[in-house]
Amino acid sequence: MRYDELRAKGVLDDAAASGKQVASLARRAAKDLQTAKATVLVDREWAYTMAAQGMVRAARALVLAEGLRPKGREQVKTVLQVAGALLAADFLPLMNQLERMRRKSQQFLDAADRPISAYEGEVALKTAEEFVRRVLQRAFGERYDVLVQSPIALDDASEPEPDLAVVRER
Repeated sequence: MRYDELRAKGVLDDAAASGKQVASLARRAAKDLQTAKATVLVDREWAYTMAAQGMVRAARALVLAEGLRPKGREQVKTVLQVAGALLAADFLPLMNQLERMRRKSQQFLDAADRPISAYEGEVALKTAEEFVRRVLQRAFGERYDVLVQSPIALDDASEPEPDLAVVRER
């Protein structure tokens, strides 16, 4: 896909894809999800906000992995536009959920009296985990498995649960 219109508006530049930067954003996205999970029983609204932030960071990693960099005041909007264009149609429900979560999170930040139900918090966390896993899978490529807070069977006695693991398929 061509992004001439976004480039002409001055909100998108070409950038050399740096594996280190993509990995850093991926780790931060996983950490955001971990924070959301740890916080959900104490503060559902903040957990919801962190889950949405993790999704945005994963989308930013994908955009950067494609050699593109948003710029300007509305970078999140640009990231979501580009990520939506990069992802297949089966991502549309997840992209729509991300946009709803992003807007609701902003409402919470602007006016803290916007409660999140327990059910909505649970759904947001599950949606965020699926989105981050699938987007990072796309960013790192099909030859890799992306595990977000999932155990990795190293041997019969060891199954650590890292925040994020990107492992080459066998």
